Amino acid sequence: YVRLGLAIALRHRGAEQMNRCLQLCEEALEIASEGDDQYVVGQCNVHLWELALGAGELDRAERAARDAASAFQACGSRVGRGFVHYGLAWVLTQRGEYTQAHWHLEADLALGPHDDWPQTHLLAAQAVVSALIGLSDDAERLAHEAVQIARRLPVCDVTVMVLTRAVQAAVLSG
Repeated sequence: YVRLGLAIALRHRGAEQMNRCLQLCEEALEIASEGDDQYVVGQCNVHLWELALGAGELDRAERAARDAASAFQACGSRVGRGFVHYGLAWVLTQRGEYTQAHWHLEADLALGPHDDWPQTHLLAAQAVVSALIGLSDDAERLAHEAVQIARRLPVCDVTVMVLTRAVQAAVLSG
């Protein structure tokens, strides 16, 4: 957890620290993989996915998303049921493959019900992707649902993210 924490902390220091972030996250994953706690392995892969996506290393992010899903499913975590779809949707969005991203988010939403935190993330991402493929009415509805759910959450950063995605969807929808 120390290496993973350092990787996450360094991420906020800027792009010049990204290689060190990825290295620390890989080290944390290696250590976690030596144990028998697949949930920790999954968490390390989620953070690696997030960092690799931010660094533009899309193949690495895709592998990490698939590995996270496998680890979560191996330990019976509900997160693993849909994480691969969510993770791949972001990779595909970065590649400009919006229709495929939309399909993955729909597949994840269909697995529901989800707790409020992942549901807000899914709906907000789906709102943006829907706008990107010309489904303006869906984009507006999904953004509205995400905002309504985010209001119930006790953390401000999720609400800010959801509002940002809602604005993105509105701008993209015209």
